[in-house]
Amino acid sequence: MKKAFLWGASTASHQVEGGNLNNWSVFEREEAGKLLDQSIDKLSYITDRRGLKDEIGDTNSYISGIGPDHYRLYRDDIRIMKKMGFNAYRFSIEWSRVEPVEGEFNKLEIKHYQDLIDELSRNKIEPIVTLWHFAVPVWFEKEGGFTKLNNIKKFGRYCEVVSKSLKKVNYFLTINEPNVYASQSFLYGHWPPQVRNPFLAYSVYQNLKIAHCLSYKKIKKNQPVANVSFAHNACYFEPYNGKFYNKLFCRLYSYFWNDNFIKSVKDKLDFIGLNFYFHNKIDWGRIKNDNRKISDLGWELKPESIYNILIDFKKYNLSVIITENGLADSLDKYRGWFMKKSVEAIKKAKKEKVKIAGYLHWSFIDNFEWDKGYWPKFGLVKIDRKSKKRTFRKSAILYSKLIRDNSSI
Repeated sequence: MKKAFLWGASTASHQVEGGNLNNWSVFEREEAGKLLDQSIDKLSYITDRRGLKDEIGDTNSYISGIGPDHYRLYRDDIRIMKKMGFNAYRFSIEWSRVEPVEGEFNKLEIKHYQDLIDELSRNKIEPIVTLWHFAVPVWFEKEGGFTKLNNIKKFGRYCEVVSKSLKKVNYFLTINEPNVYASQSFLYGHWPPQVRNPFLAYSVYQNLKIAHCLSYKKIKKNQPVANVSFAHNACYFEPYNGKFYNKLFCRLYSYFWNDNFIKSVKDKLDFIGLNFYFHNKIDWGRIKNDNRKISDLGWELKPESIYNILIDFKKYNLSVIITENGLADSLDKYRGWFMKKSVEAIKKAKKEKVKIAGYLHWSFIDNFEWDKGYWPKFGLVKIDRKSKKRTFRKSAILYSKLIRDNSSI
């Protein structure tokens, strides 16, 4: 029997749950003023044009706090998912809740995620569980986090406990965007622990490969039939003006950004989890985009380019689930068009025999966008942070129609 195509959206625990205590919540309180200044300095051209100036200029926008309060309101949110026609939902387990003290696991917090999964199952929505999405417990970061090879077994222990507890999960993602985490936290120093060391960035990247393989084994031990992967941020690199030297740069970038991690762990992948946001034109190693349409974060919007990545990933002979794909768009100006073009590209790739099993939009609801705070609006569903009221954006209604019209894609 043919499996149903997975339609839905994604979130991450720290970005939507509210009330977390982890390395990111510590970072926010210490750096909120600095993050505000960075946003005003770098994105003033967007604030003037898109009416986001007040929120960007509010220090509280850079502290996650209670936020959307998805932790308490998940039942209401699942009812919204059901109404929109979702049959899948990707979310992450908050490691700092489950293991707030090293080696001590909180049974009540594990039960919370069991209850969430039970609620999804009652509504016939497939849970897709990410075990780690950037934030780590404070104790883990104090011990050196993923910079220390000896700490990998601690991550493996956490994955083993969680996967043993969540019996109704058919899809696990071990880690989210290892290339992004290693570069943002240890190469550029934008994210905690704010280190700028290319050698350490490389070391963390290699350790995350080991972490994935170990957690894969732990999950398979507990749930042999579960489908396991990681969520991979891939970018389509286009040579500017088709010049041969730009083609060489693109091949180099594609190998290290798109292919290296997959090739290193391929025997520990049951599918490919694809996060896709970027199409970058490369001229002498630098990005030189046209920027005809941009998101509120200044990212160029070329949703049709997901086709190029899907065609390239055909070589792995693995099924692909698009685990993230979206844009910051406070006015909801481009989101409907963006999703429509993405779905058209997916259908085009499927006609060329690419195995695609699902599409999950980022994000289900407005979320806390890491070092950018709350002002970037990725959600299909708008969140009033004071009242917690959920409101459908027009693009959410369009997405529901896309799901109905393409249910058997």
